[in-house]
Amino acid sequence: MVEPLPGHEYYRGMLAIPYMRWSPGSGWSVVSIRFRCLENECDHSSHPGGKYATVAGDTPRLYNTISLLTAEDTVAICEGEIDTITASISDIPAVGVAGTQTWKRHFAEPFRGYETVYILADGDTAGREFAETLADKLSNAKILPCSQGEDVNSEVLKYGKKILLDRIDG
Repeated sequence: MVEPLPGHEYYRGMLAIPYMRWSPGSGWSVVSIRFRCLENECDHSSHPGGKYATVAGDTPRLYNTISLLTAEDTVAICEGEIDTITASISDIPAVGVAGTQTWKRHFAEPFRGYETVYILADGDTAGREFAETLADKLSNAKILPCSQGEDVNSEVLKYGKKILLDRIDG
């Protein structure tokens, strides 16, 4: 295991999820890091912030914004970085929001030029409410809910990426 950077000792044992940005002058850089507990049987009460943690003072941002540059007519929005990664490796350009409470009004602007913005909603009450809130803000949005109790990652792990691709094509 790699030792955490100074100031990140509190997140020891958690997955570090970098938020990357491209700048023509300096190339790729890390602008933020979030952390996720990897223990399946953990109640997360011992972690700062629970299952996911953000460094104190960090501001909410969109995750995987490179998809906004590589997507053509459609792009997806997922709740969480892991679902975003799963959608992306399933051939669906996706951007993530770090939880249902982190959407900011200015996040809507980059999605305005797409024919369709698929909201890949978690199959729970919070996921449905989040998807409905986003759909009210994005006139080009289409909600594609996961099965009850599932999210993008859990469905792809159970059924393969075809379940997502069929949902979009359907």
